[in-house]
This record gives sequence, C-alpha cells and structure tokens, in this order.
Amino acid sequence: MPYGLRLRICRPVIINCVEHGGACAQVQVADIGLMGGPAKLNGKATEGVRVFLGGTIGENPQLASQFEKGIACDESVLLPYLRDIMIEKFGATPKPGVLVEA
Repeated sequence: MPYGLRLRICRPVIINCVEHGGACAQVQVADIGLMGGPAKLNGKATEGVRVFLGGTIGENPQLASQFEKGIACDESVLLPYLRDIMIEKFGATPKPGVLVEA
C-alpha cells in the first residue's frame, strides 16, 4: 500500500524542508522543520533529516527546537513518521476510510 499522510486537521501546519544548515531559519520558524542530515536505513548510510518542532512567526515568534535526528528520507520511513507527528503533536486524525499503517 502506498504511504501518504491522508489526514484531517483543523489548522494549517507549516512544514519547511531545507537541504543544509545554511538555510536553517526556514526550519526554525515552521511548525515542523526538516533539515538535511545523515541517517541510516537497514544499517547503511543514507540521506536523512533532523526534525525541528514548534517554530512560529508573528506577534509572539519562537524558534523551533530539535526534536529528533537521523530520520531516513525514504518515503517508507519519513511519511509514516510525519503522519505520527501530525497526529500526536497537532491533533490530526486519519481521514474516514483510510487505513493507517503501523
């Protein structure tokens, strides 16, 4: 079954992704920030991301904090990981009739 987020959420969630630390401001002002970094998949080095959560801009700006590192960019790893964050941290729910893989 193809992976996907397929979620319902009551507010916009900003997700910014950058390849390297030179553009780190983008990930630090997003609800979810993804910054390129090393990871392992099946014991082998692969492209990955560091995950930042909680950034905001506007009247009460706040920089995101690093939440986790070393998450592989492979869609079979990253998409379910993001789905779980959306559910656990942002109150998203699976759309009716959508099977959520564990």
